[in-house]
Amino acid sequence: MQKAKVGFVVFGVHKDGLCDPKGTPFIDKSIVHRARTTLIKAGINLVEYPTVIASRDEARACLNHFKHQDDVDAVILFSGTWVWAAHLIGPLRDFALGGKPLVLWTHPGSQGWRPVGGLVMHGALQEVGIPHRFVYGACDSKTDIEKITAYCLAGWIRNRLNLSTVGVFGGRGMGQTCGAADPSQWMKLFGIDIDSRDTTDLLRTAENIKPEQIQALAGQIGIDPAKAPGLLASYLPKIIDKLSPTGELPTDPAALKAGVASLMPALLKSILGTHLSI
Repeated sequence: MQKAKVGFVVFGVHKDGLCDPKGTPFIDKSIVHRARTTLIKAGINLVEYPTVIASRDEARACLNHFKHQDDVDAVILFSGTWVWAAHLIGPLRDFALGGKPLVLWTHPGSQGWRPVGGLVMHGALQEVGIPHRFVYGACDSKTDIEKITAYCLAGWIRNRLNLSTVGVFGGRGMGQTCGAADPSQWMKLFGIDIDSRDTTDLLRTAENIKPEQIQALAGQIGIDPAKAPGLLASYLPKIIDKLSPTGELPTDPAALKAGVASLMPALLKSILGTHLSI
């Protein structure tokens, strides 16, 4: 199972051991610990920020730190106590411009005015128009924890798709809208570039693959030779993509044949997870 790598940041002005008039620390460290433990058990690869942030400088340093870590997929802001939203909103806006998800989590309970801190930040983020998910829920609430982990996992998927290229063969058969893809939308939402390939290149490559080559490869990976053509048809676009990094297939038939023969074992190995001894 894949794990999203997520920054965990506690915020609040009453920090550094500051206590209320009854001598109880404003920030309940036991709840913070339970929150971290619950997220880790839920499958999150948690990266804890060591400082409770409250000032502009602290927020700027923290969010700039996570903004430039390409392997961090999202950030969870955990409400420790109430906070001046104006001190955090600027750095949060700057971080959000990078496209990484923000989760604002407030654990129920009145100690340290945690709900005030969470709701104030939630309102500020909404007012400025910063996308985020606000969760008011306890560590032992499976539903609320799933709201957090699902949002973080979506960030992991989005980050993996960013700057990738998807090859497309053919066009819209008989005007079917289900076969259409808007490249601008894919780029806007996921950072995916859709690159077209000529269907004739697909046919030309298929024509250069001999039946005995298919049967030989099928025998090496232990599958029924009768099923090999179907598998080949399904994954041939991957082969062409590898053979044409610049958008054009080799024109020399011998070079094309050699390229196909060299790629087939590795591709089938990756598809079927079978060890090949080539």
